Amino acid sequence: MSGLSEPQAFMQRTFPPLIGSLTSPSVENICQKNNLSFVELLQPFCTVYADYQLKDPSGTDITLKHLKVGVQDVKFQPPAPVVARKLLNEAVANAWCDVTKEIKVSDSITVEIPAECPWFTAWRETFLQVSMF
Repeated sequence: MSGLSEPQAFMQRTFPPLIGSLTSPSVENICQKNNLSFVELLQPFCTVYADYQLKDPSGTDITLKHLKVGVQDVKFQPPAPVVARKLLNEAVANAWCDVTKEIKVSDSITVEIPAECPWFTAWRETFLQVSMF
């Protein structure tokens, strides 16, 4: 997402405009032949990499870069709290940082700590998936 600051890119990635999908069981059965749901089948086509121009209600032109649209099954139910907690725990447990840096606490004590905080990013992404979409 070139041209976007990290917070802007995060907001666009996390809170895209949503389109509800309501499919018949026969459509889902056809999609299951490829081990996909109808919504999963649409996912590769939900990001527009070109700049997208639109006008707001006051008539001002707005340019959106890398527009992403979310498609959600209207029958979607978030996981039960026990399952969501398990998914969050697994996300944190599987996030590992091999790169470390040394911090000198005193003349005789040096502590080696992770250079990044990947567990929080993994937790945040999982939390947003299980709570909203």
